Amino acid sequence: MPLIEALNLTKIYKVRKTVLGSGRSSSILARILFGESFTGRIVYRELKALDNVSFRVDRGSMAGLIGLNGSGKTTLLKVVSGLVLQDGGVIRVLGEELPERRSLHVTPIIEVNLNPYLTGRQNLEYLAAFFDIGREELVSRVRNASSIMEIEDRADDRVLRYSSGMVAD
Repeated sequence: MPLIEALNLTKIYKVRKTVLGSGRSSSILARILFGESFTGRIVYRELKALDNVSFRVDRGSMAGLIGLNGSGKTTLLKVVSGLVLQDGGVIRVLGEELPERRSLHVTPIIEVNLNPYLTGRQNLEYLAAFFDIGREELVSRVRNASSIMEIEDRADDRVLRYSSGMVAD
């Protein structure tokens, strides 16, 4: 049984585009956004971020996403994690189909950018705060992450003082 399975995932975003033109806009939204003197209109186009994407990740395996900018990598991770709902397709985790409305079941890493002006510990605490855990558990996890990342002795230094190798690892 696969750990994660996605079948024919589709996600379509509506993208707003402003079209300048002559005459008064009939759109109240356009006048609110751009002022009473706005002449033009707002149109929407569909952007298909995911188009029937299917994949499978087995237990104990690693998977990565490689693609051009704008190819849907982040959208795919957001859909699988439950941050964004798909417009079509099915996601199964451990053989169970995820409901349409769901809490996070899978938490992928999505481009973690460290704040260089915070310490390593503060950055870890900030990231850990996104999860619904108590203070004691947060401190324990931050201590464990510091150990895994081998930065215990530098955890209270600002990240801007870290070497590029420390930040990249």
